Amino acid sequence: LIPCPRLQYLNLMSYDGKCLAFGGASEDASHKALDAMYFSQDYGITWRASNELHLPIDLEGTEGCVTSTVDKNNFIWIITNAQVWRGRLNRLGFAQQ
Repeated sequence: LIPCPRLQYLNLMSYDGKCLAFGGASEDASHKALDAMYFSQDYGITWRASNELHLPIDLEGTEGCVTSTVDKNNFIWIITNAQVWRGRLNRLGFAQQ
């Protein structure tokens, strides 16, 4: 089993049918703040870094509180001390026909 790193200011959300996690630096200092997004397909039992979702480079190492939400258009909004970012998987932005 691969546990989710113990991240400060942990954010968890449902996105693309998976559980998504990211946050501040890890408790054991093995991960910098906002260095990766982690996902679980088994409701949080196992985790791995996402190859598909990436945080903006400018966010890496940002310390302090961070919060996030997902809107009805599948955009992930990330709010830090002085920045607001949004992004989504392109395939979630097209209407299914």
